[in-house]
Amino acid sequence: MEETKNTQDPFISAMSNEPEKAPEVASVAEQTGTANNAVTYSVDSDAETVVSTVAEVLKWIGILGGGLAVLIGLGTVGEEAIGGILIGAGIVALITGIISWAFLKLLVNISRNLFRIHDLLKKLDKGV
Repeated sequence: MEETKNTQDPFISAMSNEPEKAPEVASVAEQTGTANNAVTYSVDSDAETVVSTVAEVLKWIGILGGGLAVLIGLGTVGEEAIGGILIGAGIVALITGIISWAFLKLLVNISRNLFRIHDLLKKLDKGV
């Protein structure tokens, strides 16, 4: 039996007389006339803009609130027991703000990638 390098599925090629070629991404980009780094997919930009804005707001609230709590805690650490609590809460707020920002940015990135994949699959189905 003859082996081929460009088969889509080894079981399909073994059963058929002609090997099936897998579509190449570069040829799809050439057929559609897009550059390698060009973004040509439709995006629900309103939802992504809202999530991205919420992410930035949470990041800055966490940074500013955490920094302020740490500064106030450092000022009162010798006088009252609440200084240590404020320092700990400030550090937690800072870390939480950055983690929530990163998580929401990750969701936006996943959404954009899914739209890009969906657009590419639609183009492959149409045979463009």
